[in-house]
Formats: sequence, C-alpha cells, structure tokens
Amino acid sequence: MFAGATGMAGLLTFYAALAQGTMGVVSPIAAMGVLVPLTVGLASGERLSHAHAVGVTAAVIGIVLASGPELSARSPWKPVALAAAAALFFGFAIVGVAKGSQVSVLMTMLVMRVFSFGIFAVALFFTPSLRTLTRAEFLPLLTIGVLDVTANITYGFATRMEALAIVSVLGSIYPIVTVALARFVHKERLALIQYVGVAVAMAGVAFISL
Repeated sequence: MFAGATGMAGLLTFYAALAQGTMGVVSPIAAMGVLVPLTVGLASGERLSHAHAVGVTAAVIGIVLASGPELSARSPWKPVALAAAAALFFGFAIVGVAKGSQVSVLMTMLVMRVFSFGIFAVALFFTPSLRTLTRAEFLPLLTIGVLDVTANITYGFATRMEALAIVSVLGSIYPIVTVALARFVHKERLALIQYVGVAVAMAGVAFISL
C-alpha cells in the first residue's frame, strides 16, 4: 500500500514535470530517487565502497549540471522541483517494492496496483473532468501500464537476488533511454552543459554498479 501511494504520487509529479520541462533533463533528475533505497540499503548494513562513494558524488554533480539551464528559464523552479519530488516519491516506492518482494513479488504488485487504482477511482469520482480518455489514447496508456508493471516485477525479483543498494542503482539507468528518445523522437536540443551533466550522472550510476 505504501509503494502504491508513493509510486502514484511519483508518476503524477513526474508527468507534471515532463509537461513543463525538458524530458532529457527531468528524467535524470527523477532518477536521483535512487539515493533513497541506496541510503536504506546502507543503513541496513550494506557497505558502500570507494567506487560507490565516487559514483554517488558524480551522479549528484551531473544532475546539478543537467538541471542548470532549466533554472534560468521562465518559471524556472517548477520542472526541477516537480522532478525532485518525483525522485523522492519514486525512491520510497522502490523501497516499498523491495521490502514487499522479500515475501512475495506478485502479491506486492497486486496490492500495490489495487491500492493505487482505488486512490485514482476516488479522484475520478470527485473530478469529472478527468474522465476524458479517448479510444486513441487507450492503447498507448495500456502499453505504459504494462511496461510499468513489468519493470516493477523484474525489479522485485532482482531485489531477492542482490543487495538493494546495487539493484536500485542499476534500475536507475533508465534515463539513458529517455534522453535518447527525447533527442531522436521529440527532437529536443539540450545545451552542451546538459549533455555533459547527463553523461556525468550516468557515468556515476555506472561507476556505482561496478
């Protein structure tokens, strides 16, 4: 239930950030939610090597560089703040999925989705304007849902086989795909410092996983 609530909050703030900011920047910032499960893993006794420490530092520096140009735009703080909130919510959701998966991956997914669906059903009841789903939108949204659930399931199984600090970091590499899609599908043009920031952040994530 905790993972369902925080995961849904993370998606809402993440999509709001995407609507107002640059996809190639918002996604890496949201990926910094990995610091939450990384911290939980270390607090539970998992050790942080020198490589991990260097990787975390590089990732944070990269995120600052990547988000820098966004801070100088009009309404500068909103996309970055929303992406940072999404990172926090995603981080807590990841911890919830990992903890529940130690007992049962499939039951964790079931309870998580049922609980988040219940929250959304209440929102639909009190907000009629949300009931605007068209037939053309249904298939893309269904695809997003399937991919999201599949990612959570594979992540849950991974946490049963490896330390949370390692799995959570490997799972945060997804912005590489997002940045590529932003460039080649949406034709987003990032500033040079943003490319450098994304590269440094992803290098830090890769360094942590060594």
